Amino acid sequence: MGTLEDKLTYLSGTKTAIKNAIIAKGVNVGENDTFRSYASKIGDIETGSQINVESLSVTENGTYTAESGSAYSPVYVNVSPDIERLDVTENGTYSASGDGYDPVVVNVQPDLERLDVTENGTYTPTSDGYNLVTVNVPKATYTDNDGNVHAVDFQKDQSGNVELDGDGNPITTDTESPASIDITTNPTKYYYNSGETIDFTGGVVKAYHGDGTLFDDTSTPNGVVNNSDLVFSPAKATPDGTPTQTTETRIICDSEYLFNTAGETIATIQFFTETRIYTKKNYGDAFGAYIYNCNNSGRFGFYPILISPIPDYCLIKQDSYDSATATPFEYNGNTLYYCDYRGIARSDDKKYSNVGGRAITYDATGKTLIEAIKELLDEHATVVTTTVNNYITDITTKYVDPISGVTLTDTFEITVSEIGSHSSGGQHF
Repeated sequence: MGTLEDKLTYLSGTKTAIKNAIIAKGVNVGENDTFRSYASKIGDIETGSQINVESLSVTENGTYTAESGSAYSPVYVNVSPDIERLDVTENGTYSASGDGYDPVVVNVQPDLERLDVTENGTYTPTSDGYNLVTVNVPKATYTDNDGNVHAVDFQKDQSGNVELDGDGNPITTDTESPASIDITTNPTKYYYNSGETIDFTGGVVKAYHGDGTLFDDTSTPNGVVNNSDLVFSPAKATPDGTPTQTTETRIICDSEYLFNTAGETIATIQFFTETRIYTKKNYGDAFGAYIYNCNNSGRFGFYPILISPIPDYCLIKQDSYDSATATPFEYNGNTLYYCDYRGIARSDDKKYSNVGGRAITYDATGKTLIEAIKELLDEHATVVTTTVNNYITDITTKYVDPISGVTLTDTFEITVSEIGSHSSGGQHF
């Protein structure tokens, strides 16, 4: 910058410029104000409005504008992606409507078919494949002049390979199969309620040659077909055809007073030096009571009286020692029966072993036995008359010969019972 004079001139110009700038900001600067006082003059200059600074937490996408006079510091960003759950149950292409999928659950079941093969051939699935393939291709069969069925098969070695003759042709075997079956003994159960499963217990089916002789084979020893190889159609008792209607009368009461007379043997009991077997006649329930002091009887009530709509249900048989009989009487338009065991010989006092139920103790002073029984029925029991439809149904018995695959059939009859309506109070059973 040259001489000292030049520098003083430049400094004086700077002072004047600062003075003019202060004055421009609205602060008065006098002619006599020193250059040093300009610092306080600058402090007197009024500044603009203050800026309000605050923090900003961003959790969603968008545009954020600070209000006038405000600013953001710091800015925290925590925006979660828009993620959906996707359950995939079918093959296909899935486009997310948000940012993506979490979780993705895949449960796409293949489109599988069931295939029942009954003839030789090539089978191509129409969908993803077969989940169950059953093969039941019967062997070639022919029937001879006597009506016997023969199955033709190929002879195989120990490894399961078809054996060939000297000319390279497969060696065939000829195995005879039964020509017919016959139910020679009907099953024990022939009376069913509608919907019960057919029970062939006690039934016997035999297989025969075409000439009528027994087909004695490893699968049918002595001609007897294994019952587990039989299939019944229908499998459950189904009412079929025109029914015959019957009326059944039953006694309904608290189960503790019902003597269950179902089954065969009650008990085997040792009497002195002999053994007696007590059995029940038929099956069903009888109403039991101990009755004391009847006008027509001076006997003690050690033995119960059984009452039932079915005479045999009153009787509990004890080989040849039973002297009890069922006596009919009328009650509310129904014929019922009672059996008075109070007069049975003392040696028969085991008649009621294991029959279940307990008899009502009843003092019938001044009443006849029938009067006492009717009062017991009024107080403890309900007589129910039920209309029952009985249908005769044919059950087809099928046997598939394991050699030829030929199905042989025979039929047996069952009675299917379907309860209709009951005419008096109480529930039927």
